[in-house]
Amino acid sequence: MKKDILALISMIIGLILILVSLFGQWYSVSITNSENETDYSQDSYLTKMETKGKLFGYDITNSSSYADAGNFEGKHIFDNTLYLTIGALVASILAFIALLGIILHFGKTNTMRKICALFGIITFILAIVTISYFMVEFTNQAEETASAYSEISGEETLDIGFWFSKSSEGSKISTGPGYSWYLMIIAGIITLIFPVILLLKQKPTTKKSS
Repeated sequence: MKKDILALISMIIGLILILVSLFGQWYSVSITNSENETDYSQDSYLTKMETKGKLFGYDITNSSSYADAGNFEGKHIFDNTLYLTIGALVASILAFIALLGIILHFGKTNTMRKICALFGIITFILAIVTISYFMVEFTNQAEETASAYSEISGEETLDIGFWFSKSSEGSKISTGPGYSWYLMIIAGIITLIFPVILLLKQKPTTKKSS
């Protein structure tokens, strides 16, 4: 019973983490230039972008959806990541319901354990696919943009990765994944460890014959 409760708590935490990831920050770009009084950050969510800080001495605060951004090349990345995250959320909810069935003795215990473990595994797979897809596609998009800019400006192509930072003469640009990307990793691991390992390894109780 203690293992079931522990698994239930872990599932609730996993659900919360995925839910936060659904609405939270997935990528961030920070640009600073002391010469032209520029210091702002652009945070990317699955459905919108938020920009805040100072640009050429002027305070800026802006929030817009990717549809409003016009021909935004990375829109498909956020759309697909959104769908994958929703899929992971649905799978974790189903695992949670099956776990409740075990605790509340609804249905056959062994069957509910297998259902919970199955959807726990699916949640983990979707979480890993989500973060991997986002990292690979976002990196490819950034490299293509950097290459196109290099061709236009004639400057050397920047070696941009998923994590990137460069400083020179009072200016700095740094990019990297937001907290939601990391939370999906944690949520996937939690959802896999507790429902699968704890539930499948727990031996079903058998009644002693009199």
